[in-house]
Amino acid sequence: MCAQRASEAASPSDHSSLVAQSGNNLNRAQVLAQYALLALGVLCAVATFFTTVENPDFFWHFAAGRWIIQNHALPRADFLSWSRAGTPWVDFEWLTQIFYYLLYSAAGLRALYALKVALFSVALWILIKQLRLYNAGGLLYAALPLWAAALLPNLDIRPENFTLLFFTAEFYFLELMRLDKIKISPWKLFAVSLAGFGLWGNFHAGCFYGAMLVVFFAAGELARVMLPAVYGKPRADNFGKTAMFAAILAGGAMGPLLNPYGIGVYTVTFSHYRDMAKLQEYIVEWQVPAFANIVQRPYWFLVFLGFGVMIWRSLKYRDIPYAHLLAMLYFGLASSQYSRYTMFYALVAVPCTVYALRDTKLSARAEKLLKCAAAVVFMATVLHLSVWARAALGRSPWRHSVIAEGACRYLETNRGRLAPLRLYNPWEWGGYISYRLYPAFKTFQDGRYIFHGNLELMRKAESDNISWQSAMRGNGVQLAVMKRRRGFFHPEKAHSLKTGRTSILSRPYYHFFMPKQDWSLVYWDAYSLVFVRNDSADPRWLEENRFTVVRPDDLEAARWRLRNDSLDKKVFNRELQMLLRRLGVSDALTDTQSEFAGWQHFHTDVNWRTQHG
Repeated sequence: MCAQRASEAASPSDHSSLVAQSGNNLNRAQVLAQYALLALGVLCAVATFFTTVENPDFFWHFAAGRWIIQNHALPRADFLSWSRAGTPWVDFEWLTQIFYYLLYSAAGLRALYALKVALFSVALWILIKQLRLYNAGGLLYAALPLWAAALLPNLDIRPENFTLLFFTAEFYFLELMRLDKIKISPWKLFAVSLAGFGLWGNFHAGCFYGAMLVVFFAAGELARVMLPAVYGKPRADNFGKTAMFAAILAGGAMGPLLNPYGIGVYTVTFSHYRDMAKLQEYIVEWQVPAFANIVQRPYWFLVFLGFGVMIWRSLKYRDIPYAHLLAMLYFGLASSQYSRYTMFYALVAVPCTVYALRDTKLSARAEKLLKCAAAVVFMATVLHLSVWARAALGRSPWRHSVIAEGACRYLETNRGRLAPLRLYNPWEWGGYISYRLYPAFKTFQDGRYIFHGNLELMRKAESDNISWQSAMRGNGVQLAVMKRRRGFFHPEKAHSLKTGRTSILSRPYYHFFMPKQDWSLVYWDAYSLVFVRNDSADPRWLEENRFTVVRPDDLEAARWRLRNDSLDKKVFNRELQMLLRRLGVSDALTDTQSEFAGWQHFHTDVNWRTQHG
């Protein structure tokens, strides 16, 4: 009986302990679930860091880095081209180029991938630390993949990778100051800022956008202190924090001068602003971001989400940090006009949006809605990344540049005869040709800012054959490496002496742009054409190496000649064998296989006509 009463007396405490234990287990399960979701979000974000490398400018960066290492000096004038040889050139990304050259020379593309993934991973870690400042643990798993998805257009291997890291670290540091997590004397801040921006400015000129971010924090803090006085209230605070931001801004303005080119970095930046309209018209990354572009859709989603949350927060609480508001407005407007700025908007918008959602007390119902919204954002982002991955992954690295490899091999093989000639090359191939063939061959143009003037001139020249021939003569071009433009045909009348009839043939564009009386086609494959000006090379060599019958996209003309007995069968057989030797067993032959099969079938027709009269 006593034991029973004792048991009954103990039961309320036992029940309480069971409730407490179950509560602890529930909390533990929630924490584990939160960490599991965070790990999933990190995994999704990191997966985007392995995007295919496509940036054609990498190769002239590599060529510049190679020159710097070999000459133990920094370039002061152009040395890669003949058209701008000696033109002053501010190589403000010289430190990045040294990294590229040393890493790629040591371990190839894997080393560059390692560098890119390392830079982005550190930036991701800093972002996580910043979002934890806002008690955003429950939103991290959705915010991180969205951040990475919005950065998709900027995840190639390019000097901006360093700016992404520096900008992310700077934003986190400024937020620590704004939230009074750290306090440092203005003089120390000035010294740190001077060194940091000085280092940044030798990797990439994105340091100027970092300085703009400091401007917004300084102006925001000044507004926070001064605006109450406008309404007749006491100032919110003293100017101590404003002085700290001002010290960082002073260091940020002076830091870029700590480079071998001094004020030149500023002049190059201003020249980019001056040429923006031209760049926007001719270069994709400077154009308006398009929702139809799959890699830019997360950016547009982030625009609507970020400004939607800002408007909600402003209407409900009227307490948006001025620095956040200014940064969102500036980078949002800039990115809506130029795709290149979408990176900066993403780096600003994700932290600002999360801050606006978490730095407030929400009702239980609002918390549930926020969790549901985060789950929807996460699933939509993952779905988008999976669709993008199917379209993007598996592409060959530098697919828009390495297609010039066949032409480069041909030039290299015939270096003795062709290297002295003045070479024309497309804008996108200049870097690759310099990487492969400098110093034997010097290019006409590449992606550097000193060639911005060529964009409009050469695009206009491509509009018609008369303008093109005038541009070739005006620039003194003697050797031309050109892209094949499939599907561009023009009609030409052909009169038959055999039948007396006139036919209309579809001839490829180069037949009119590079006429036979001026130019000889000496190499072609699936992607490129190589022409030599007739008066710039040995006539006997040209006679032995030119293609007059077996020419790309011109099989119709050869068939017409055969039907009208005007085909020189000996020349045709020689050129077909020459094409086979030129292409060899390389990728160029594989890519030209279907076209080459057409010529082989035509070869059968020629032999049959020869045998049967």
